[in-house]
Amino acid sequence: MPPAAARCRGFTAGGRPCRRNTRDRTGWCGRCAGVLPDLPAAADAPGPPVEDPLGAAVWTGDRALIANDPDTPPGTLAVLAADTAPFVRRSVARNPDANADTLDRLADDPHWEVRFRVAANPNTPPAALTRLAADANPGTRCRVAANPTSPPEAIRAAANFDDARWEAAANPASDAATLQWLATFEDHIVSRVVAHPNCSPGTLAGLASHPGLAVRSEVARSSVTLPATLAALAATGGFLADIALANPNCPTATLDQAADTHATAREAVARNPSTNPATLARLAADPDPDVRERALANPATPGHGRSAAGLLND
Repeated sequence: MPPAAARCRGFTAGGRPCRRNTRDRTGWCGRCAGVLPDLPAAADAPGPPVEDPLGAAVWTGDRALIANDPDTPPGTLAVLAADTAPFVRRSVARNPDANADTLDRLADDPHWEVRFRVAANPNTPPAALTRLAADANPGTRCRVAANPTSPPEAIRAAANFDDARWEAAANPASDAATLQWLATFEDHIVSRVVAHPNCSPGTLAGLASHPGLAVRSEVARSSVTLPATLAALAATGGFLADIALANPNCPTATLDQAADTHATAREAVARNPSTNPATLARLAADPDPDVRERALANPATPGHGRSAAGLLND
């Protein structure tokens, strides 16, 4: 009587357990890549053998699972990094416990899938990331540009290729000089540069006259934009001026002047915590209800301004 169907003991070429059922007595479906009796075990493969805790030789698919396991010791991962199967080395490359020496060796792996995962690993040493910044594979370069542990020189080197600039512009490790250089490219890159916390006030000042409204709007919102830059943007009028007037870095003199203009400008001034208290007290009694609401919600509005508006009971 044939055995009952059971889940195959084999593994796919990617190192995942096979999902097929089999009635074969060996437990293998005959269609996947791993756990074949006639395939060499790790002990027969080039390099040092890998053994499981019981001392038995481990099949290729099992080695991939061990390489994927975050509890695998770094020493075992170092051995698996020399495995003949690329998908085993790929699993080592993405393991968060792989050490810097192991990842440095894998950064020169002939298979791009391995290098791709090395470029994203937070333990990859700076020298390896700098080498990978010029990798022939675009995805690998993008991973270097996006890796927050990449040194600025590696990010800049990867961003020499246009396919990695988007990631470089958002990487928290990008420095002010790199961001200033990235600000010379397409609008969607520049928008990310302007929103970056490391973008310098000088770069923002230069972008205040950028032809793209979205870029100028981000400059007006930035917490590091200089008061002089905000004053210039506020003088342009319209939607952009209202954004600049709501920025706490906007000069009080500019805010005081705008408090006597149109309703949307007064509303922006009324919600700015840097607005002069006397100006806020006046706006708390503004004829426009939206302006009054903004002024009364502003913690910098003095109590006498609220009382004068008849909206605060002493």
